[in-house]
Amino acid sequence: LALLAVRVERWDDAAEAARAAVGLDGGQAAAHHALGRALVHLGRLHPAIDALRRTVALAPGAKEARYLLSRALDAAGETQEAARQLDLAVAASLREARRRPTRPRPPPHLDTIARRSV
Repeated sequence: LALLAVRVERWDDAAEAARAAVGLDGGQAAAHHALGRALVHLGRLHPAIDALRRTVALAPGAKEARYLLSRALDAAGETQEAARQLDLAVAASLREARRRPTRPRPPPHLDTIARRSV
């Protein structure tokens, strides 16, 4: 429910549902992330920062959570930690991009044919 409420930007409902999910299973990074996102949108920076820190503790590669954490920290005046979290978010994105397979190149003979037809 929390993720659905986040998707439709019903932040109060998202925060309530995420709190319930965290209460049922505090080990779910997605629930903490949903809570943090909702709280950021509600302007409750310090509780949002706590939820997002828990998210990245549970899921260190959660780049979206790290990015949102960096924004919340910056808004709260914690610029050094915000910059560190942003660096970690970028590093996670780069690692993910490197793991993706690259597009296969066309066989050389097709490239030659394509150049001749131009």
